[in-house]
Amino acid sequence: MRALRARTIRAYLATVATVATGPGFRHLGGLALAVLLTTCQDPAPGTQTATAGTSTGQEQTDSMTSPTGTPSPGNTTPSEPTTTTGASSSTSPTSGLDSTSSGSPSTSTSTSTGPGAIECAELSIDPVLLQDKLAELSGAVPVDLGRGTITIDERSSAAGRANAREWLRQEFEAVGMTVTTHDYGPGTNLIAERAGADDQWVLLSAHYDSAGPIAGADDDAAGVISALAVVTALQGCELQHSIRVLAFDQEELGLIGSGQYVAQLTQAERDAIIGLYNIEMTAYDGNGDGQFNIIDCDRPEGQPLVAAVQDSVMAQGLPISPTMACTFASDHASFWDVGVPAIVVSELFFAPVPDANPCYHQACDTIDNLDFDYMAALTEALAYATAQTAGAS
Repeated sequence: MRALRARTIRAYLATVATVATGPGFRHLGGLALAVLLTTCQDPAPGTQTATAGTSTGQEQTDSMTSPTGTPSPGNTTPSEPTTTTGASSSTSPTSGLDSTSSGSPSTSTSTSTGPGAIECAELSIDPVLLQDKLAELSGAVPVDLGRGTITIDERSSAAGRANAREWLRQEFEAVGMTVTTHDYGPGTNLIAERAGADDQWVLLSAHYDSAGPIAGADDDAAGVISALAVVTALQGCELQHSIRVLAFDQEELGLIGSGQYVAQLTQAERDAIIGLYNIEMTAYDGNGDGQFNIIDCDRPEGQPLVAAVQDSVMAQGLPISPTMACTFASDHASFWDVGVPAIVVSELFFAPVPDANPCYHQACDTIDNLDFDYMAALTEALAYATAQTAGAS
């Protein structure tokens, strides 16, 4: 079945020279329960036309605004300044989004390095595992941090954010990532890295704080779990470029964590960044149409990242379709400020007819309102885009 799907996709792409994206992008069909990334070489991407979004692009300085442009209510009071040093690491991590593929990863013999040339061991994104991990990070179920079970039922207080960081350290270390923290006084960013063959970096980011004392399952625990799933899926790949996951603190208070992180980078460190995929809410599809946003504001330096996501959707035959949009209201804006290529991948928050989560910044933002098949498809697109950008083989 996989070989047939791969041949069908290649034959389809061979007959289509230009793919139009935007609100009219073709809906590609239903989701399976488990979305599997097929081991095959992607065809070279065709010419893609990005459709401009409807946002005015007016710069924002706080968290994602509502589709009407009015900031939704959230936590506007900074957490008490508390000096933290990050959570202690787990002694024997057994958690993480384990791959469902069996056997040892095969070694690729391909020498292809062009756009879309990805040859890895079989990778998988399982919606059930996404749901399980998101339930833990958003407080739907208790977690074991090695000092008894606790519930991470909010991530706005200093204590709640520290518990979330401790859980994230445990999860990223369990899938082979090296974890450190970046402390900047009132907040702490968590950094998980995997070295590639060179010292250039592909970044994935999502903010782990919540907008007040709420679960924040979609905003943005879902983005964090998607990032965790991407690096888990890429465990069997060799990387030309290194991968760094940035779990930012205090995005909801005005992009504080990402701003502090970017400010302490040297120019050489900024120049070593190939690009940033900022992952902002990935699990709500209220009308079931599979649409999502790629946010780039038509910035030319981000177009290779845009193309990588679009290519992944088409090459894998995913039942999702991108709509272009523009906003400065998430952590990618901190990177734009210093000239680092960045885009946002998000559920359909902005569009002529948006499908925004009605529980955004509300107490009802729990796992009960989310679509994990949709989340798996969107995460798969991110996984393939990251693999392409990182030169995975």
